[in-house]
Amino acid sequence: MQIAGRKLTNLEKIGIVAAVIVIGSFLYQRYLYSPLQRKIQRLNTNYQELLSKVNHLRAQQAGGRIRRDISKLRKGLRQERKLLEQAETCLADDSEISKISNQILAAASKSGAMVKIYNPITEKEFKKALSKDKINTYYERKHYKMVLSGKFWRLRRFLKEITQLPSLVTIERISFDKTKKEVLTATLWLSI
Repeated sequence: MQIAGRKLTNLEKIGIVAAVIVIGSFLYQRYLYSPLQRKIQRLNTNYQELLSKVNHLRAQQAGGRIRRDISKLRKGLRQERKLLEQAETCLADDSEISKISNQILAAASKSGAMVKIYNPITEKEFKKALSKDKINTYYERKHYKMVLSGKFWRLRRFLKEITQLPSLVTIERISFDKTKKEVLTATLWLSI
């Protein structure tokens, strides 16, 4: 290599190469590396800000979710109250109980099941029959014990008939005993 007609010494060549490397490194550091580093720092700062906002929004959303859940539960409670009111209209008052009892007996004769016993029972007897200390009801109900006998399909038809009665008749407990060949005895505890 020659500069201005003279040959460069090895030391000068090494100095020029070192100067080019130093200047190149400086320019790289100044114009490429530093802006990228600043950009990365800005991105990290923005990330931290967004993370804090997201955490804040999640906390607010959880509170909003609780409020939303409470409003849904209140709406469900209102619907359940309406259903309870409708169910109470299906409950029999004292004047209708004898009519419903007659409908139950008519359903038994229509199905071909023989009624052996149909008696009202007290609350105490009813609790004893169900083996419960307390019966959870929101309203006063009349309780009956009914003993039927007949073939299984006749008893099944009877049960289907009483589920279609317009007022609320609840079979609280039922038990079957086989007395004769193909004849069952069913004991029912009813609430009207």
